[in-house]
Amino acid sequence: MADDYVNPPAEGDKKPRPGYLKRARSIGVQLIVLMAMIWGVDLWMTRNTVHATPPPINRLTIAGEQFSIDRFKGQASLIHFWGTWCPICNIEQGTIETMGKNYPLVTVAMQSGSDDEIKAYLAEKEVSYRVINDNSGTISEQYGVKTVPTTFVLDSEGNIKFVTQGYSSELGLRFKLWLASL
Repeated sequence: MADDYVNPPAEGDKKPRPGYLKRARSIGVQLIVLMAMIWGVDLWMTRNTVHATPPPINRLTIAGEQFSIDRFKGQASLIHFWGTWCPICNIEQGTIETMGKNYPLVTVAMQSGSDDEIKAYLAEKEVSYRVINDNSGTISEQYGVKTVPTTFVLDSEGNIKFVTQGYSSELGLRFKLWLASL
C-alpha cells in the first residue's frame, strides 16, 4: 500500500510558471502570424484586380461633373467600388463619406441602377461623395473588380499601391493612404 501513495512535490520542486515576457512574446508571434495570414488572404482575393497603373476614368459623375482620374495626381487618393445592393457597402458608407472629406475620392457604383436611383440612395444614406455610375460594369471589368466593396489606394503619382476587398476601417484606409504618400 505504501507504494500506491504518491508524495506531493516539495515546495521547491514546483515548475515555475511562464514569465510575463515569454507570454508577451508568444502573443506577439501569434499576432504577426495572424496579420500575415490576413495579408495573404487579401493578396489572394485581389489577385485579379489591376495593380500598378490604373485604367483611365474619364466619365461624368451622377452630378454631371466631368471627372478624370488624372485630377488625383500629386496626392494619395482612393477609388472605391460599391453597390447599393451590397450590405457591407451600406455599413461602410460613413467611413467612405469621412474619407471623401479628407482625401481625394471617387466612388464607382457598380450595377446599382440609374443615376436617379443612386441619387435617391445617397440622399437616404445622407452621403455626398463623388459617384460615377457603372451600371454596365465596364469600369469594374477594366479594374478587375468582381466583388464589392473594393478600394484602390493610389500614390501621389497615380499608381495603385494597395487594393482591399471587403470592409475597410477608417484607420486602415488612413494608414494605407499614409503609406502611399511616403
